[in-house]
Amino acid sequence: MRLLWYAALSLIVLQSLSVEAQGPPPSTYQLAAVQVTGAKRYTQADVARVSGLGSGQSVSVAEITAAAARLGTSGLFKSVKYSYVTNASRITVIFEIEEAEWTVPVTFDNIVWFTDDEITQAVRIDVPTFDGTLPPAEGVPDLVMRSIQKLLESKRIPGRAAFQPQTDLTTKKLSYLFKVQEPAPVLCRLVFSGVSSELERELTAVSKSALGQDYSRFYLTSMSAGTLMDVYHRRGYWRARFGSPMPAIDSAGCTGVSATLSVSEGVVYSFDNAQWTGNGVFTSTELDGMLAMKSGEVADSSKIDNGLRRIRSAYGKKGYLTESSSASPRLDDQSKRALFDVKVEEGPQFFMGTLAFEGLSTADANKLTKMWKLASGAAYDNSYAADFIFKEIMPLVPRGTKPPAARESGDSEKHVVNVTIVFER
Repeated sequence: MRLLWYAALSLIVLQSLSVEAQGPPPSTYQLAAVQVTGAKRYTQADVARVSGLGSGQSVSVAEITAAAARLGTSGLFKSVKYSYVTNASRITVIFEIEEAEWTVPVTFDNIVWFTDDEITQAVRIDVPTFDGTLPPAEGVPDLVMRSIQKLLESKRIPGRAAFQPQTDLTTKKLSYLFKVQEPAPVLCRLVFSGVSSELERELTAVSKSALGQDYSRFYLTSMSAGTLMDVYHRRGYWRARFGSPMPAIDSAGCTGVSATLSVSEGVVYSFDNAQWTGNGVFTSTELDGMLAMKSGEVADSSKIDNGLRRIRSAYGKKGYLTESSSASPRLDDQSKRALFDVKVEEGPQFFMGTLAFEGLSTADANKLTKMWKLASGAAYDNSYAADFIFKEIMPLVPRGTKPPAARESGDSEKHVVNVTIVFER
């Protein structure tokens, strides 16, 4: 994936002033100072370090241009301009910069030999002011990988620093993942801390597939928020919280990484009632019936999800094909009961459009068309086509014949659904 590079480099020589007598300029100068304008986040020393220039060194104009290029390609700046002033054999370089915004969070995924603080301090050598975020620019990850690689080599740890951008499917927010590969450390044990014995067995079972795979803080954190949290929500533990994975190298009997996930379980909540918003097709009483949750029973997320699926099915039979519902708990810690706010987004109603048959003779297609009872213009029932195939078509074909497939094509502008029933020849 190629990241957007918005740190546009403007290598513009603003001025070259000389106070020496007229004559041929020297090929190299002694660098008197590096000055910076426009800096807010960085110090002059930070900018000079990234540029590679240092007071007292011998430099040519070409080397100054290359230093400005390094600033631009680093990704830490939106724009870079430079000028210089000469005085006999000495030169002062002035960088005019516009700083990039630091908006992308960083995760050190499997660099288990060092703490985050140790990695942060190492990265700050190449990325001044690094604070766990970075600008969304192409050159910046290379600087971080360089720092991580040097850190690995300082301890003679095999492996190659690598980078992977991540985009959250829900929020669409970008994050940067830095890891070690070739080889990557392997997860050989996952331990749960603060867990009751019954739930520990279930957590161990559902997380078993992670063992023997490359250790990944990102993966374990995602699994904790998803699969593992579902275990608790099914049991009514709506305040359960997982800590960050804590890896350890070569612990007793483990030839890779042993990771510990701490859990704060909380208490079990019972279902109180549902508060519905956004519904117009069905009354709240009707939706309560479809949700099928009883007051006082364990607030089991799987039963609530099943109820929401029944509701979606009911809407689909009335032509509301894009309906969605989401339930959010309001927890009463004193009564240990959970009231669920359920937001319903019904969407537009769809209607029956055209009906066609593929793979049949005209006579057979006409016969089946007469048997189809969902009239054009009627509210579309998304269960009707499957029922029609099962109840009307399959009794007419030889035993062992593969059922035809219903292909539904929705028109989001006209809010109609055109149906084609396809027979294999």
